Amino acid sequence: MKNKIIIVSISLLTLFGGVAQNNIFPLPGGNVGIGTTSPSYKLHIKDPAGGAALRVERGGKSWDFSIQNTGEHLYLNNSENTSTFFTFNKDGKFGIGTTSPKANLHVNSAERTAFRVYRKTISDKYLSIWHGTSGAVIEPIKENGGTSSLYLGGYDNPTNVYLSSNGGNVGIGTTTPDSKLAVNGKIHAKEVKVDLTGWPDYVFEENYELPTLKEVESHIQEKGHLPNIPSAKKVEKEGIQLGEMNSKLLQKIEELTLYIIAQNKKTEQLQKEVALLKQKIK
Repeated sequence: MKNKIIIVSISLLTLFGGVAQNNIFPLPGGNVGIGTTSPSYKLHIKDPAGGAALRVERGGKSWDFSIQNTGEHLYLNNSENTSTFFTFNKDGKFGIGTTSPKANLHVNSAERTAFRVYRKTISDKYLSIWHGTSGAVIEPIKENGGTSSLYLGGYDNPTNVYLSSNGGNVGIGTTTPDSKLAVNGKIHAKEVKVDLTGWPDYVFEENYELPTLKEVESHIQEKGHLPNIPSAKKVEKEGIQLGEMNSKLLQKIEELTLYIIAQNKKTEQLQKEVALLKQKIK
């Protein structure tokens, strides 16, 4: 019995001696230290010279967890790529593709694939960003019927803003935009600029055929609106093109100006004739 105890004691001393020589220090409490004789955790790795690292390897491929010499950053690297994939700093900031994250989550990539969200087994794909618990959710990624689109909105109405990948149309308050920008509601702006051609200065050209007032009167009696101006029913059904309508209205103003000029000439001529008649009467 004594011999067995002696043999076990010698074996343990040999084991711990060999472990100590390799800078591995297991403690009776179950903690194991590598590079430290007083491990505080189940596995405690310490490198006084800086750059303490943990490598996980399989099939010749490895991943390294390392600490910056100052101890302020934790890095994750791959053996096949010397670039740092992930970085944690002492302030709680997490970086992907950067060693100096400036936000709680900082993603840096020269590729267009820096950030993606996939749910391949579900028809609709969402990326939700919450602020609070009511009416403040954004769901900017959604696939509907095989067509990728972009939705921005609140929790109760996630389609306040809709961006279609088919043609690049944008809808506000509508998911069926028929133009580059379709707004189902009022628009408040300080200024709106419309590019167009064909401004009706041609009304003042000599070859312009100005309708007679009799023709205008007949058209109004028959149609109920001015020539070349849409009816109220058509406007209610189809709306108006701002640039086109402004051009048509200006055309009518210019035609009206010509009528006034012509009428003024007739009035001046009548005034002259009346003046001559007055002189003859005297």
